[in-house]
Amino acid sequence: MSIVTRVTAIVTVATVALVCAWPQVRADTSTPRPTDGWVSSTPEEQGMDSGLLAQGIEYLGREDRLDVHSATVIRNGTVVADAYFAPFAEGGQHNLASVTKSSLATIVGEGE
Repeated sequence: MSIVTRVTAIVTVATVALVCAWPQVRADTSTPRPTDGWVSSTPEEQGMDSGLLAQGIEYLGREDRLDVHSATVIRNGTVVADAYFAPFAEGGQHNLASVTKSSLATIVGEGE
């Protein structure tokens, strides 16, 4: 998969998440952080449109060129969507390659 395709996939997922949360996007320092496990709720309970979120997840699942294994959407510290795309399933192992660097940069940026 080319870098352009991967970047397109990431931008698509980020855009869907942002659109679903708009206009409720705000800096909220009281958001719960997971410790022993994730709390889950419906998208509506977190101010999101479940129909729009479902459309985004369906798009990811049917676009083979994106090569998406799974998608998890977290809003206000709770999981509102968790999807796996065939042949992948929950608990499966993945080759993460250099994604760790990007994840670490995001975590460090979140803490600032």
